[in-house]
Amino acid sequence: MIDKTKFYELFCFILTSARGCVDEPPIYGPLRLLDTYSRLIDALDEGSVDPFWQELKEQIDSYKNDAMYDAEGFVKAIDQTLAAVAQHIQEKGIEGEA
Repeated sequence: MIDKTKFYELFCFILTSARGCVDEPPIYGPLRLLDTYSRLIDALDEGSVDPFWQELKEQIDSYKNDAMYDAEGFVKAIDQTLAAVAQHIQEKGIEGEA
């Protein structure tokens, strides 16, 4: 389950991010989406998140600020993350996870 306070904070973050994307550099859009993923994982009850998705959050957190300093590396890291997710889904399947 998700804590209501954290849910409302996430909801407000998404809304303010949408507004921010209007005036910000285009690379900030993907950054904000990745930050939303991290915040969503943090908002879930501890122990309810499959370890793969928690590790993915930590991986994303390690490179998301590169968007401001190394756009090429940032995009490459997103591609690597997507490859890891695709591999995970092929190996385990989403249906098999809680």
